[in-house]
Amino acid sequence: MPAVYTSLRLPSPPQVIWDILTDFEHYSDWNPVYQKISGDQCIRKWDPIIMKWSPICNMQWRARLFNLPGLFTGYHQFILQPSADGLSTDFEHYEILSGVLSYVLKYVKPSVYSDMEVAFDAMNDGLKRRAASFRE
Repeated sequence: MPAVYTSLRLPSPPQVIWDILTDFEHYSDWNPVYQKISGDQCIRKWDPIIMKWSPICNMQWRARLFNLPGLFTGYHQFILQPSADGLSTDFEHYEILSGVLSYVLKYVKPSVYSDMEVAFDAMNDGLKRRAASFRE
């Protein structure tokens, strides 16, 4: 399955990182990729569903194009691991893609995956800056 994977060490403990990641109302303050996360009753192309929610360590959502299994599905995940001293966080941010279109895109428009990696890196940088601002 195609996947996009990024990781970095963040200079704050997991609780701080988790609090930022789950403060959906303030995503626009730091996140250049996902400016807003909310729910309503609108029909749309993507309808993400939270699949894993383990406070301070793991969050994953699944999104399906047109909510059709087998067409194009992404599993987006954040994993937080405390450093040995507990003062920083090893952060994994990735997406695993499946469905017919994930393979078609890999060959027809392979830049989609490198563009996703650039976007994830930008989000990670925003998260790092946001976390650092709480230490100042």
